[in-house]
Amino acid sequence: MLELKNQSIEFKSNEFEFYWEIWGVWWMSWFIEVDGKSLNFIVNDISNKDLDELIEKGFIKLVKVY
Repeated sequence: MLELKNQSIEFKSNEFEFYWEIWGVWWMSWFIEVDGKSLNFIVNDISNKDLDELIEKGFIKLVKVY
């Protein structure tokens, strides 16, 4: 959460996009972007469950599912 907050401050945006791209049967990579720029994190294992927890705790707000 701290890394996401710091990078949002750096990009001067409090909105980001989280999405998966699925290539093949087992390979699913995810991305978090701010203004079309991909963010990098120390640990790249954010799951949908993690996002649900952040929403429930009020750290982030889900705006759109597509």
